[in-house]
Amino acid sequence: MGTKKVSTPTIYQAEVKEDPNTKELYFNLPSGLLESLGWTEEDELEWYKTHEGHWALRKVLLAKEPKDPARGERIKEENLSDTVKEIIKKD
Repeated sequence: MGTKKVSTPTIYQAEVKEDPNTKELYFNLPSGLLESLGWTEEDELEWYKTHEGHWALRKVLLAKEPKDPARGERIKEENLSDTVKEIIKKD
């Protein structure tokens, strides 16, 4: 009989800071988290509301990048044809 791998959630805490010049709020994500998600500092991220009412971050992809629905990724819509935009909305 095989064993089932059980993963436990990892919780990260981040301090929200304010840019003294722009007054924009920001926080840094730990490098281990970025690496595990396959994200880099140059990636565009966005906040979105989950079906459960929570807030989450996801990577915004260029049209040429593969999409991973398990990570909640979405494809950046600028410069896409209207047909492709409609297909993406149905996803």
